[in-house]
Amino acid sequence: QVEYFYSYQVTINSAIYKNKMLKSKFADANKAVVLLYNHHVSNMENKSELSFKAFTPEQLAKHTEDTTSLSLEPLVKPFISACYGGAKIGNEEKAAAFECYKAQYKALRKIKKRKD
Repeated sequence: QVEYFYSYQVTINSAIYKNKMLKSKFADANKAVVLLYNHHVSNMENKSELSFKAFTPEQLAKHTEDTTSLSLEPLVKPFISACYGGAKIGNEEKAAAFECYKAQYKALRKIKKRKD
């Protein structure tokens, strides 16, 4: 039964991940970057006892880099431009943010989940 439960949980998690990725992939670039950033905040909160909603993007990037050893800059830089600068994000930046999110997601999955 334990194996069945684990298999079921993995299936649900991968479905949620794919849904988030599809929404982000087909959204316009600015909205996609914001969605990816928010998904990353949720992923970090699932692995930590901290609440990252009050963190600045720079603080989140620093904490993420300390946690996963991967840079969050390809996601944070366009997020700051889109949210605080009102700039239009190009498809190249969107693609880089998307790849950054995927790498972070995979790295965070390897970290043990926090215990409540």
